[in-house]
Amino acid sequence: MELFLQIGFLIIIASALALLLNALKIAPVISYILVGIVAGLFGINPASEDIEVMIELGIILLLFLAGLEIKLKGFLELGKKTLIIGEGHDVIMAVASFILAFFVLKLGTLASIYLAIGLALSSTIVVVRALTNRKELHTPHGKILVGTMVLQDIVAMTSLAIFSSLGTEATILSSIGFMFLKGAAVFAILFALGRYILPKIFYYAAQSIELVFLVALGWLFIGVGISGLIGFSTTIGAFLAALAISDLPFSFEITDKIRGLRDFGILLFFLSVGLQLEVTKALFLNWQFYVLILFVLLFTPFITSVIAGFLRFTKKEIFILSTLPTQVSEFTLILMTFGLSAGHISLELYTMITMVIITTIMLSSWVIENLNKIYKHIQHNIDFLEWEHAIHPPHLKRDLKNHIVILGYTRLGKYIADFYKKKNKDILVVDWKPESIKAATHHGCLHVFGDAGDSDVWEEIRLDNADVVISTIGKNQEDDINLAKWMNQHNRKAIEIFETNIPENARQLYRIGADIVLVHDNLEWNDLELYLKASPAKRKRLRRLFEV
Repeated sequence: MELFLQIGFLIIIASALALLLNALKIAPVISYILVGIVAGLFGINPASEDIEVMIELGIILLLFLAGLEIKLKGFLELGKKTLIIGEGHDVIMAVASFILAFFVLKLGTLASIYLAIGLALSSTIVVVRALTNRKELHTPHGKILVGTMVLQDIVAMTSLAIFSSLGTEATILSSIGFMFLKGAAVFAILFALGRYILPKIFYYAAQSIELVFLVALGWLFIGVGISGLIGFSTTIGAFLAALAISDLPFSFEITDKIRGLRDFGILLFFLSVGLQLEVTKALFLNWQFYVLILFVLLFTPFITSVIAGFLRFTKKEIFILSTLPTQVSEFTLILMTFGLSAGHISLELYTMITMVIITTIMLSSWVIENLNKIYKHIQHNIDFLEWEHAIHPPHLKRDLKNHIVILGYTRLGKYIADFYKKKNKDILVVDWKPESIKAATHHGCLHVFGDAGDSDVWEEIRLDNADVVISTIGKNQEDDINLAKWMNQHNRKAIEIFETNIPENARQLYRIGADIVLVHDNLEWNDLELYLKASPAKRKRLRRLFEV
């Protein structure tokens, strides 16, 4: 009973702290660790056996969901650039981290290997959350980053499997091959069951949400049980159980139904990690702690920017690709937790790495939240990131003048294109969704495959000479605000039309100088056409039709 009261109390405190950190755009996992640390300092310490159970259950649930999100077919179809950026970064970062750990920090060989792999991994939670918030999951750089995170998850799981086969003295290297055979056997069994038997069970269970949840949970522990019987890692067994069914039609439903349980597992795991830490004043006086933080914050973006530059990305793409993954992964913590329990690393190193993870995630979260502002201030000072042979958006017409520019080819963009096509005006569409570019080409529009929120692109498509500029990128309000300010400086004569779904955003754009801001809930196509046909003098009177 005392254990449940302790966990309940910790969850209440963690929830309150998570609300505070959410306002600062910091991942909730940080609050779980911090609460665990503070609880330990105040003497709230569940028995070590209870902590071990909480950790293992949390890891099993976390890895099961991670496996479901890795599609085998998609993994095999990862592009060449994703492989080069992902594995190029991982290999270089791991080698540099090992050199730092072994020769500078004077760690042992095995501890240096743990640190090398751990520092090479970036946080899937932070990167995917950032891309989702920025509405960039399906952009070229978003797909590359997500693919890179998938590769890193595979590296983390493989490393965990290898470490689990080692003795505390790391002398049983011959058992690694046997471990891979066990893993292959577990996956073959689970894959066969998941492909030929489980679908029938799930189709039957699909009539009830509760049944889907229970069957998914049962399948998870079948994977754990088979792994335990064969003598393989049970946590990796949970990952393989999910991987075996990740390509099946019902995997999305399973993910949706047990996501809440996964989040509870994450909470248990990170709370338990915090409870194990021994954070003392000596840690913050240790120069090694600060060296590791600076190494992650500086060397990670450096490696990625060099590789992305070599692959001919533009400077904004390089900036985003190299900035978003600048933190240490939650999977690093799983590796380090296993290393601590196996006696491969010391509690002092475990505590230090955990605090490095917390610090880098908090700092990178702030950077990501202000990414557009930071880029705006430094964009003219980072031209060196872009190699001379970088691939810029193709321009079918260099002498653009009095043209119509559509930033983001949405429903509004298509409507505007139809309207001006009848007037034989040059229409240029900027988007980086392949399907949008295909639609624009089919419509007879000039097109640029690029970032509609990039001021370099605005200059290259001669936005300063445009007659009408329509932005449908309102999902990223900062880009719209920057565009309105840019137009104020470079082209006041053009008609500026924006689209948003937030009235306050519309009012802010009007204050900056936008002509028309269409709010999604109140789009009036007839009024807009009337406005575009009107004379400049009459437009001022018609503008009131759109004001909010």
